[in-house]
Amino acid sequence: MEKIGVYARVSTKNQDELQQIPAIINGFGLDKSQCIIFKEEVSAWSIDKASKRSELLRLIDYIKTNKLDKLYIWDLDRLYRNRVKTREFFNMCEYYNVIIYSLNQKWLNDFQELKQQFPSNMRFLMDNISNLMLDVYSQTAEDESTKKSERVKLKVVKSENDVTRSTNGKKWGRKALPPRVINEVRQYHKDNKSIRWIAKNVYYYDKNKNQKNLSVGAVHKIISQKTP
Repeated sequence: MEKIGVYARVSTKNQDELQQIPAIINGFGLDKSQCIIFKEEVSAWSIDKASKRSELLRLIDYIKTNKLDKLYIWDLDRLYRNRVKTREFFNMCEYYNVIIYSLNQKWLNDFQELKQQFPSNMRFLMDNISNLMLDVYSQTAEDESTKKSERVKLKVVKSENDVTRSTNGKKWGRKALPPRVINEVRQYHKDNKSIRWIAKNVYYYDKNKNQKNLSVGAVHKIISQKTP
């Protein structure tokens, strides 16, 4: 039986994004019970930071331990918006014989199917063409991401007390974590607890009063900050 993985990254609570997994499964006619699901919520500005991609890291571990034969994704930019990292990911999958299919890039799926039909001594032609298209697409995604980032930075200013605000005066970014959470993280760190252990055991409440655990990235940031 083929080992199938389905990966989705959502950046918001937008209902269209939350439907990525059902759309992938239905679009490719997969049996969900036979799929290994990798799903995470990571903002578009953090997708190239490995510390914030716990599910992607888990997916990579599955690939490197030969636990997957095929990987289905929503869109190539759900993996990375960086041409080099996208190419490295595809090279890794090719090395471990994992075939990638994308719901929004039909050309990629066509190339994957065509390569299986070509004689082995001719597949390099399909590889060259598909790699070129992959580079063009991923470079375009990277350029768009860079432009958006630059536009956002132009609208951000910092006050004297280092509070980040938009140019219209509104506070920018997520609400600061409660002092209790920060103190707990620092104390556990002093007690030689690992970053992953701290992330699993320290919690806070969001604006809707839902209990949430810290991310590994948040723990690392708190530990890295100087104690006032």
